[in-house]
Amino acid sequence: MDIVWSSDLVDPNGLARNPIWQQQKQSGSAPAVCDFCPCDNANPDNSNQDPKAWTNARNCTDATLETNGGSLCFGHWNWLPVEYEGVVNWSGHSNSVYDDDDYYFNTYRDDQKYNQDHALYTAYASTVELEFDSDETVDYWDDTGTWWDDFHHNYVDDNDNAAHGHIDGKEVIIIGLAGLDAQHSVHTELHPVYAMFVHVQDDPSDDRWAFFVRNWGDEGFCADHQEYFYPPGRKVQVLLRHAGANNVIVGQNVWVYGDDEDDYNQQS
Repeated sequence: MDIVWSSDLVDPNGLARNPIWQQQKQSGSAPAVCDFCPCDNANPDNSNQDPKAWTNARNCTDATLETNGGSLCFGHWNWLPVEYEGVVNWSGHSNSVYDDDDYYFNTYRDDQKYNQDHALYTAYASTVELEFDSDETVDYWDDTGTWWDDFHHNYVDDNDNAAHGHIDGKEVIIIGLAGLDAQHSVHTELHPVYAMFVHVQDDPSDDRWAFFVRNWGDEGFCADHQEYFYPPGRKVQVLLRHAGANNVIVGQNVWVYGDDEDDYNQQS
């Protein structure tokens, strides 16, 4: 369960681009993680795990894992930020009263379009899950007139069918913290999502992407601390493929936000 480069190597930030599990590279199939890693190595209250147990276990991982668990449940084994490309489907918006108010998506890959098929899948799920807290993202963007504002209020807040219809099947480029979700079948997830670029209009003469970029985020109810992202040079670079493009405009309703005025003024 080491994350290793695929044939896509690295993205412009030096992050692994569409990486795969070492077990997948060796065997050609998605790993059944708990067959060779101590998935049940929890404290009696299930609130924490010892990451050294994973490195000490034979054939599990050589990576230095970071864990993030809550007071009532253990949530996450974390590896490192990666860049990931695929096709996205809406999965849901968790309840804000008794859950963590997250937006959920599934992203999948196929070898008809991408070089590395099924990158980072486990045997327990045929997708990679994307998650980010709406309290930290879309709730900040009310009245901005952005695609995200529209998606939030006119689709997600309407119903799941509307959300599916607005985003399902679109190409995405994601930068997120790669890890395994201990509470839900030990599937791979990118949580939190630090950057999400959605190909909202695929048109050779007027190609459009909606995006957000940030450098922090929580991991939901079963986690007790923020996960921070430190890109090289404090910049995030994303390559948007568009064959034959001769003019690029970034600035049609780009809205900058931050925790305070200092954060806001440092961004461009």
